[in-house]
Amino acid sequence: FGSGIVSERTGILMNSGMDDFAIPSVTSHYGLPRTNKNNFIQPGKRAMSSMVPSILVSPTGDVKMVIGASGGPKILTSTSF
Repeated sequence: FGSGIVSERTGILMNSGMDDFAIPSVTSHYGLPRTNKNNFIQPGKRAMSSMVPSILVSPTGDVKMVIGASGGPKILTSTSF
């Protein structure tokens, strides 16, 4: 799950966002084709992703809610409510 790396300071599990890059003719971990040329690997690029981790804070900076979801191509529908 994720990268397997957890931040010592925050305890947050780091993502595996490098898997979002597209390599022509290689399917994703979920068996989906990777045909989006905008996500081909290039120097200095950030992969397009559906990850939506969110930390909601009050006006004084107190953490009120932390939300996110796993599920690859189903992340957006998993976090919407």
